[in-house]
Amino acid sequence: LPQAAEALDLLLGTQGWRRFAEQDPQKFRNEQKEEAERLLVALGHSQIKRTDLIQQKLQRMEREYARRTEELKAQAAQAQKTEQETRDDPAYRAALVQLKAYEDRLDRIQRVGKPLLEAVLIVAALVCLVLGLLRHLTRALPYYAATAVCVAMALLLARVSWWNVPQRHSVEEQMALVMKQKNQQHPLEERPQEEKRQKILAEAPVDMAKGDVLQARIAAPLHPEAAPGRARPLAVGRADVAANRAAAEGKGGIVQQPLRRQMKQAEQDKFLGDRVAMPLDKGRKRIAAPLGPQPAEQPLVVREYKHVRADGPAEERYDFAETLYWHPVLVLPHGKTEVSFDLCDSLGAFEVTAFAHTLDGRLGSASQLLVSRLPFTVQPRTPLEVSAGDTIDVPLAVANNTHESRTARISLTEHANLARLEGAETIEMSAPAGTMLRKLYRFRPTIQEGVATLTFTGKADGFPADSVRTTFRILPEGFPVVGSSSDVLEKSATQELVLPETWIRGTLQCQVQVYPSTLADLQKGLEALLRDPNGCFEQSSSSTYPNVLVLQYLRESNQVKPEIERRAQELLDRGYHKLLSFECLDPAQRKKQGYEWFGGTAPPHEALTAYGLMEFRDMARVHEVDPAMLERTRQYLLHQRDGQGGFKRNPRALDTFGRAPQHITNAYIVWALTESGKDDDLTKELNALHEQAQTSKDP
Repeated sequence: LPQAAEALDLLLGTQGWRRFAEQDPQKFRNEQKEEAERLLVALGHSQIKRTDLIQQKLQRMEREYARRTEELKAQAAQAQKTEQETRDDPAYRAALVQLKAYEDRLDRIQRVGKPLLEAVLIVAALVCLVLGLLRHLTRALPYYAATAVCVAMALLLARVSWWNVPQRHSVEEQMALVMKQKNQQHPLEERPQEEKRQKILAEAPVDMAKGDVLQARIAAPLHPEAAPGRARPLAVGRADVAANRAAAEGKGGIVQQPLRRQMKQAEQDKFLGDRVAMPLDKGRKRIAAPLGPQPAEQPLVVREYKHVRADGPAEERYDFAETLYWHPVLVLPHGKTEVSFDLCDSLGAFEVTAFAHTLDGRLGSASQLLVSRLPFTVQPRTPLEVSAGDTIDVPLAVANNTHESRTARISLTEHANLARLEGAETIEMSAPAGTMLRKLYRFRPTIQEGVATLTFTGKADGFPADSVRTTFRILPEGFPVVGSSSDVLEKSATQELVLPETWIRGTLQCQVQVYPSTLADLQKGLEALLRDPNGCFEQSSSSTYPNVLVLQYLRESNQVKPEIERRAQELLDRGYHKLLSFECLDPAQRKKQGYEWFGGTAPPHEALTAYGLMEFRDMARVHEVDPAMLERTRQYLLHQRDGQGGFKRNPRALDTFGRAPQHITNAYIVWALTESGKDDDLTKELNALHEQAQTSKDP
């Protein structure tokens, strides 16, 4: 109804205000201004006003920056004016002329004095030489020495005179140099770096295909493989180039404000506690240098793999590797690279997957199929292993990947350790275009244990033959039984073996190892002692200490076992760095001291620290150990002395070190200190242990 709106206003008593406000709040606010804002607050339609404190701070800093810049420009202009006046002063020019006269006088002295001094030295050398020749050899030696000294001084003086030839300038040339320096532009008057960047971006071409990236260089030339924290090429998109060109031409383009964005990003990164990332453009960042000195990075070792086809006949397919290439850390300075690897003999599709990320955290991935095919192929499907009494059905796939029907000749050329039960050794068959046929062969193993080999060859008209060789294991039926025995060999030795009643004939295997001495038998087990460190401090020590002992034994016994020593060194280096990660950090003093099971900011454990001190001391004999770390570990234990012959305990310690009594733990700490430092004064602790030992009833 036409009167509906008016009737609603009279009913609500708002004269249309509420209706207008609820239907279009923005229009109502534009028409009624402040009164509309008050009504919208009452109705709950007002917008929340947000104040960006960081933005306000940045604006104040920009204003201060602009004011300070103007002051510096004024000071630079005044300094340049003063310099100009000084250069135009007649007294300044007269001083230059007088300085030139002094330089000419010194030049004349050098040109006359140096040759004269050289002549005197040469005459002195000749006189000494003549006097030496007129005397006996023993009395002539001082004259020969004086001759050599004079000749050396003359040559040295001549060399200095040759290289230090003064550059002579006339008064007119001197004044010309002064005028040239006067006309040089002042460094503060050079164009700012931001204007140079705007000019580069404004002059860049914008006719680029979709997805193209323009590489622009800012400031100093950038190396394509610059390390993180240094300047890198700036990637500028098409829209950014157009916007900068419009800004440069005064067409209302986006005017960049690098200072504001840089300060805002720096403020945000300050709260995050991360490295400062200075943005060079919207959506694109450059990783700046980290704040403060950074510790030296440890080398990172990663596994890389590139498949190389195994040696064998080229006309036969036998290499069926499943992984062809693996590169976990592939750095691409320009976003592109090329990799190479050998294909295996498998036919079908290989999936190529790449995962990538940029320095600013953007992620990406891509997958693609790589298809390997032949015009005509044969492919048997064999199991990984079979039992000796099994009957094996092997399907053979025959594929014609061409567009024409062909006659194929299939041959079973080898079936080592297998008896053929079904399937002809040579058959001919017609293979339609683009189809795959299937033939079935049946075999039975002829041995109890070993390796079976099958080789099939297929030949189609017009194409080379395809030959495939596959192998699989044959295992005996039942469960394996293993036993061992040892004895001392004196001329001859006999050992009786009791075979199970159900043993399978043809599966018995014997191995004999003879060692010339007991020591040689022990050496055989050295490699089995090597362990890969893992777990907490205690677990890592249990696996690292054997590596230390193996290296000590090899060096003390003067044995040369390169493989075992290399492996032990690798594991020991890995264990050493893992143990260092458990050193505790005192948050109050911001320094490291002592060790604990898991490290971090946990309080150090005195007994575990003593164990670590002894372990690192032994490790230092075969591996490089940080002496500063050893010293602060020893000092921590010394500072934990309670002054009564014992050691203080941290009440927040994780464990009590095997629940050992206090005096046993004190004795262990004293033992660790006496083994690591011979000059430490532990008299009180040793006396306390002596008294406890006399009264102790511990057997």
